[in-house]
Amino acid sequence: MTFIDMTYIFLSFSFILLNGFFLIFLYFDLTYRRVPIKFFKYSYVTAFILNIFEYLFFFKKIAFFLFLKALILMIVLFFSLILFFLKIVGGSDGKLFILIFIIHPIVLLNLFTIFIFFLAFSLFFILIFIINGVSNNIFKDNYTFLLFFNFHSKISILKKVYLKLFYKFLNYSELCDYRERKYLLKSLGLIFNIRKNRFQTLCQIRPPLIIAIILAYYTLIYLKIAI
Repeated sequence: MTFIDMTYIFLSFSFILLNGFFLIFLYFDLTYRRVPIKFFKYSYVTAFILNIFEYLFFFKKIAFFLFLKALILMIVLFFSLILFFLKIVGGSDGKLFILIFIIHPIVLLNLFTIFIFFLAFSLFFILIFIINGVSNNIFKDNYTFLLFFNFHSKISILKKVYLKLFYKFLNYSELCDYRERKYLLKSLGLIFNIRKNRFQTLCQIRPPLIIAIILAYYTLIYLKIAI
């Protein structure tokens, strides 16, 4: 079997394995906004076993393999910490970043690939909040924002934009149906939306970032950067 055949098989298996992990993590992130630590433990054990086969297939010197793997993980950890300290991602998202680049074969990675992945993730992250902002401007929630801004007349234009991007007005009577990890209550004040005939309160949205992570990885595949 040629090197190209081995590369294709190993990448295909890695891609299938990652998709399996993505489905599990997507379920927990959409439902609970967190992934149980035990699933990360199983995932890392599986990734470690996969790394053994990666070394056997593609490398002759284990020291060189470990050096490259450690270097890649340090770079990924560096970008992850930046996003963490900027309060863009949480601990589970950072663990998934690391898991992706542990599983993805070293022979198909480089610094540019990693940079493009995090750039794509950042763009999808911004897009999520732009969609929320558009929703707040077009649909019935816009009326509640208008009432809120009329009451708080001293709010600057920039802060108004910020609030529409990162916040939503939710029906107060339905707050028990919203999981705390999906929305964070930011105001105890109530505004009556006559268009919805509901009292509403301001909440910060907490979107499932795994969607942006998955799209960022698929972007690499689509652009043929990682394959």
